[in-house]
Amino acid sequence: MPRTTLRALDRYPFATAVELGADDMNHAGHLGFDRVLCVVQRAWSVLFAGMGVRDTDLGDGRTGVIVSDVAINYRAEGFAGERLQVELAPFELEASTFRFAARLTRDGTLVALLDLGIVAFDYQRRAKGRWPADVARGLGALQARGRGSEAAGEA
Repeated sequence: MPRTTLRALDRYPFATAVELGADDMNHAGHLGFDRVLCVVQRAWSVLFAGMGVRDTDLGDGRTGVIVSDVAINYRAEGFAGERLQVELAPFELEASTFRFAARLTRDGTLVALLDLGIVAFDYQRRAKGRWPADVARGLGALQARGRGSEAAGEA
């Protein structure tokens, strides 16, 4: 089976630190595959909070975000008590969707690369929505700061 290989971008315009807890560990004692997504979600929650919104309410009282697809490449283990640097770069911003490239590192060591499809979701209509104007502007500004990077994709 062919493997999807993600490449790190040159620039990630947003970064925050996330501490790994005991709940992030799997039965083998390292960062669980499912918890990597939770770590990235904690980081994008910080990003959205900086815009004055939450990922469950993007400021209009009805629109939030859902993940439509994800690719993950694991490169190193993560352990409870460690602080990971989580870097995000939105790209391919459209009226209802965008992609997040994410890089997780620990003291300069690459832990994981992710590529996530993100969709605006109207929770009142239970259907795909559109980005509220302020969020679209904020994501667009981040995307512009990350320009010059190649989009994450197969090598």
